[in-house]
Amino acid sequence: MKLLRFKVENFKSIKDSGWVEVDQLSCLLGTNEAGKTNLLQALWKLNPANGEPIIPLSDYPRSEYAKFDAQGDENPFITAEFEVGSEEIVSDDEDEEEEDDIDEDEDEVDEEDEEAPAETSFFSTVRFSRYYDGKYRCWGLDEQGKPIRNLDGAEFQKYYDLLPQFVYFSDYGNLDSEIYLPHVIANKDRTDIGESQRAKARTLDVLFKYVKLKPKEILELGKETPTEQVNHYGQVTPTQPTAEQIGQDKEKKKKREVLLTSASSQLTKSFREWWKQGDYRFRFQADGNHFRIWVSDDRRPDEVELEGRSRGLQWFFSFFLVFLVEAKNAHVNSILLLDEPGLALHPLAQYDLIKFFAALAQENQLIYTTHSPFLVEPNNLANIKAVYVDNAGQSTVSSNLRQGSNVAEQSIYPVHAAIGLTVSQGLLLGCQPVLVEGSSDQIYLQLIKNILSGKGQYHHSKELIFMPTGGVKGMKPIISILTGRDGALPFAILDSDKPGRDQEKQLKEGLYKDDKSKLINMEALLGSGNYEIEDLLPTEEIARVFSKEYRGKQTDDFDDSVDATKPIVPQMEEFAEKNGYTLELGWKVELAKAMQKAATRLDGKVDADRLRIWKTLFDKLISQ
Repeated sequence: MKLLRFKVENFKSIKDSGWVEVDQLSCLLGTNEAGKTNLLQALWKLNPANGEPIIPLSDYPRSEYAKFDAQGDENPFITAEFEVGSEEIVSDDEDEEEEDDIDEDEDEVDEEDEEAPAETSFFSTVRFSRYYDGKYRCWGLDEQGKPIRNLDGAEFQKYYDLLPQFVYFSDYGNLDSEIYLPHVIANKDRTDIGESQRAKARTLDVLFKYVKLKPKEILELGKETPTEQVNHYGQVTPTQPTAEQIGQDKEKKKKREVLLTSASSQLTKSFREWWKQGDYRFRFQADGNHFRIWVSDDRRPDEVELEGRSRGLQWFFSFFLVFLVEAKNAHVNSILLLDEPGLALHPLAQYDLIKFFAALAQENQLIYTTHSPFLVEPNNLANIKAVYVDNAGQSTVSSNLRQGSNVAEQSIYPVHAAIGLTVSQGLLLGCQPVLVEGSSDQIYLQLIKNILSGKGQYHHSKELIFMPTGGVKGMKPIISILTGRDGALPFAILDSDKPGRDQEKQLKEGLYKDDKSKLINMEALLGSGNYEIEDLLPTEEIARVFSKEYRGKQTDDFDDSVDATKPIVPQMEEFAEKNGYTLELGWKVELAKAMQKAATRLDGKVDADRLRIWKTLFDKLISQ
C-alpha cells in the first residue's frame, strides 16, 4: 500500500487538519508549537510498528476532554487513504480466515453513500480510519475517491493485512549513557508513564532486541551468590559461598562479558555502514543493575559515555536503532515518520541527512517535520506542507508556500531561506566576491561597474559580486567563510574613517598578513581624509539627490553649501543636525537607492578624473 493522504481530527492541538497529501518523501514545515508533532503522532497511531497505545487522556484535546470522558467520540482521530497494488490481492476470499483479534466497526456507510454499486472483490484505493477505542473502519473507494462500501469480515482482514506499519522517531528516545536494568524490564510494557520515558523505554527495548540481548538475562547473569542472610527478625548473618557457587558466578559473568562483547562488535560494524561522519566504536558494559554504553573513535580513542558525545551522534544512534529494528531490517511495508530529525547535527551533516532521506524514500515512504532551512529540499517543494496556528488557535496545514499569503510567514521562512542558500551558492560559482561594509556600498559599486561597462572600461571573465557584511565588525567572520570555499582571500573595500582604518590594521596583522594588497582603503584612492564609498560619486550629483529629500530650513539647500574637497557624509550629517532633521536608521541605503534611480543622469556627469579613479579601483579588483 502507498499512503496518498491523511486527515487528523480532534487530536491534541488539531481540530481538523483537512486532507494532507503526501508522496514518497514529504516534509511538514512549521515553527515550534505549530502542531507538526501532533500530526505525525496521530498518523503513527493508525498502525504503530511498536504497538504505541492510544491514550485519550493525553491525546484528546484538553478543552474537550470532559465532554469526551462523559460521551465518548464517534468520529475517528485519524483517517488515511492508500493506493493498493492489484498484485497484492492474490488470495481467494473463501481461503481467508477472519482474525478474532481485530476490532472493526460494522456500521453502515454515510447516507450519501447508500446507493452503492455492485460489490467488487478488489479496490485500488481504500480508506482506513481509527477511533479512540482502538477500533478500525475501512472503506473501498470508487474512482472519484468516494467511499462505496464499508468492508468487514474476511474482506476487511485482507486489506488490514496490507496496512503499512508506521515507524515514528523523535529525540525523546535518545538513550542515556547509564541504564538501570530493573527500570528497562519494568517500563517495557507500561502505558502509565510519560511520553519521554515511554520513548526511552522503547529505544532501550529496540537496542536489546537488535544486539540479541535480554535485559533480564543480563541482570541475572550479573547477580552473585549472597554473602549474608537475613532472618525473620531482620538479623543479618554472614555466609560463605561454596566453591561450586563461586565457580557458577564466575561462569555467569564470563558469559555476560562474551555476550556484551559480541553485541558491541555487531553494533559497531552495522553503525559504520550508516554513519559517515566518523568511525565509531561502541562497548557495552554491565555492572550489577547498571548497563553502560561507551563510545570512542579514531580521533578520540579514549572512551566516553554516549551521553558525553555530541547530541547529533546521540540522535543518529537512537534513530538508527529504532529505524533498523522496528522497520524489521528490510523495511517492508513500513512508513517512516521522523519528528524534527537531526537538529543537533551540523548544517553540512543536515544536508547529508536530506540525501540519506531521499535514498530511504526509494524503498519506504518517509514523512518528516522540521523548521531548519538546511533540511528543506528546494527541488521537492511540491511535497512540503506548511503547518501553522490559525487565528482561532488551531493547527492548520497548507501547501501554499507563497509569501504574503494567509499562511504564517514564520512557518514558510525556512523554505525561502533554503532557496536563498541555493541561489547564493549558485551565484558564487564562477564569481569573485568583494566584501564591502554596507548595502549602500554595494549599490554604489554596482552602479559604478555598470557605468564603466557601458563605456567599455570594464571587462572581466568573472562576475564581481559585492557582498555587504553589516559593518566592519562583520567582515572578519564572512572573510573566514568565503576563504573556506576555495582557500583564496576575497578583496575587501573599507572606508577611511576610524572604524575602517582600525579594521584594516587588524586584518593586515591577521588574515591578510601575507596578502595586504587585497585590502583597499578609500584613502588610497581619494587621498587623506575620512572618506567613504559615497565620495567615489560626483559630489554635485549625490548632493543634489540628498537635497531633494532634505530641503534647508535655516540655510540654503545642501547642494548650495557642500564642499567638494571634503568627505561628504559628515557634511550631510552636520546639515541635517543644523536644520532639525533626524536621519533615520538606514538613510544611507535609501540615498543610494535614489542615486540608482538617477543612473542615466549620473552617467553623463562623470568627468575624466573620476572615471580614472573608478578604473583604478576596478583594475585592482580584477588583477588577481
